[in-house]
Amino acid sequence: MSTSIASLSTGNFGLIQQLAADSSITSQKLAQLTIQSQTGYVATTYAGLETAQPGSAGQTLILNSSIATLNNTISNLKVAQGQMGVQQNAIQTISDIASKALTQFEGVNSLSGSALSTAAATARSAVTQIASLLNSQDGTRYIF
Repeated sequence: MSTSIASLSTGNFGLIQQLAADSSITSQKLAQLTIQSQTGYVATTYAGLETAQPGSAGQTLILNSSIATLNNTISNLKVAQGQMGVQQNAIQTISDIASKALTQFEGVNSLSGSALSTAAATARSAVTQIASLLNSQDGTRYIF
């Protein structure tokens, strides 16, 4: 009997202590995995951060307000895009009208009286068209 006690004290007892410690760790892991499989949750806090306040994961994961904000921003961008499209078309048309009028007025000094009357009528027409374009609307909103 002294040999079995002696052999335990020399090296086997340390091995038994290590096996008992490993068994305890394995038992804790098994309990944790059992809870996880029963509840469907991997951890009780967000990302498994044990220092977080209990229940804080739910608050962190609520995305409804962020989604609503993004939808509102997208809606505003679509409205702005529509207004900018109308503005771009109006500005292009104004540019075309101005180019045609300037081309006609390049030789004003050498024009006769009737040609000057025609040029003046063209200028009045151009101003009327431009004024109309400056009153352009996108839906119910004026763009200029």
